[in-house]
Amino acid sequence: MPFLRNSLKMFLSITLMLAGSNRTLSGETQTITLPKSISQQTKALNQDFLLFSPKSLPERSKHPLLIYLHGGGGGRRELDAFKKEHVVVEVQNRELPLKVVIPQRTVNRKVASGWQPHDLNLFLTYLIENHAIDPDRVYLTGMSMGGAGTWFWANHSPKRFAAIAPIAAGGQTGPKDPLIVDPEQLKTIPIWAFHGSSDKVCPHQQIQDLVEKIKQRNGLIRWTLYDNVGHGNIVSRVYQNDEFYKWLLHQNRTER
Repeated sequence: MPFLRNSLKMFLSITLMLAGSNRTLSGETQTITLPKSISQQTKALNQDFLLFSPKSLPERSKHPLLIYLHGGGGGRRELDAFKKEHVVVEVQNRELPLKVVIPQRTVNRKVASGWQPHDLNLFLTYLIENHAIDPDRVYLTGMSMGGAGTWFWANHSPKRFAAIAPIAAGGQTGPKDPLIVDPEQLKTIPIWAFHGSSDKVCPHQQIQDLVEKIKQRNGLIRWTLYDNVGHGNIVSRVYQNDEFYKWLLHQNRTER
């Protein structure tokens, strides 16, 4: 039974790597510039992005990728500041076999607020073609506006992702705006959604309702609502959770 043997090997390797989470940080985070042929086609995407690659990854193979979409204030930050994001630090600490990419949405008043799937699909295609990414193991996560972007991009292009993990998501164009996605479109994607019960910026009820609609369609979804957790302190809860990485790295687009 090759599938079971491969799944067991994957589980054991992930467990061993997570057990070494107190080891010294390894790998490097690079600032990379998109080619003009790509950046000129985008509407609200910084031509520069961050790419973290663990040192332990073999050079001649394709690797899983985790894309992190930042929240609403991220477009005004220096790109280097994202090198200290929880998700990057935790992946480094655990020495996971996982590349992490952080794009930056630029402030463009001519474009609707929020992440633009058109931009992100151009970006992801470039990454797969140029940075040794396994297209069957592309994972997507994000916080606040990035959480909404995670839902929206996955809804727009569900076949591109092995799994998604939206955190404290708001609405399409603002924290309390409607999030217009189709539960039927999302039901085949492994999803683990997170929110805080005390979130006043992006209240959890809209996302909880969406989760229930996906469950009603027998969707592949998990839901974690942290009691007495607000908008600002949920990220560490998620990205410091070993079970999150075990679940994430177990997902493969070909096995759905």
